[in-house]
Amino acid sequence: MTSDLVCYAVLLRMDAETEAWLAKHTTDLHRLIGGSEQAAPNPHITAIPTDAVPGTPCLQRLRTLAETEPTVAIHFSYIGIFPNAGVVYVGPTVTHPLLQLHQRIAEAARPSAATPWIEFYDVDAWVPHCTLATDLRETHLLEALGAVTQQLLLPRSALVDSIEYVCVKRTGLQVLERLPLRGTRIASLPG
Repeated sequence: MTSDLVCYAVLLRMDAETEAWLAKHTTDLHRLIGGSEQAAPNPHITAIPTDAVPGTPCLQRLRTLAETEPTVAIHFSYIGIFPNAGVVYVGPTVTHPLLQLHQRIAEAARPSAATPWIEFYDVDAWVPHCTLATDLRETHLLEALGAVTQQLLLPRSALVDSIEYVCVKRTGLQVLERLPLRGTRIASLPG
């Protein structure tokens, strides 16, 4: 019997208004290109995949991190594509507080070199993004990019207000724990 487990991951989740805005545009895009609405994921920014399984110290480190990390203001400012993966996304401007949060999450999650996709999410390679559509063929990719460019009004401010520890399966994501960011430390100070 083959498991559909791929890995675990830590996601950045945003304020409810932003997630509703992103979910609407994702659903509209899926309708436009003929995909199913069920295929649209919950809006998030993947911070890092990890091979740390539940029951290991990873989750406790993430809980501690969430208690000490403040929310982080972000600004979605551009639309991008990963052409080889057929992905259309909206990206936040990269800021020092966002990079620091990512660094601290990576330190807590401690992924190994064998973790799937780590080469894309490692601290020196991370491209923060919120996927709007994935696995698009070239014709759909261009159609989706055109639609998003016309419909998505950018820039848009948002707030990263929690992190999620999830199980990544071939069939989708399973949320294992959502951790609100409750810290009061100034995000731009070294931690």
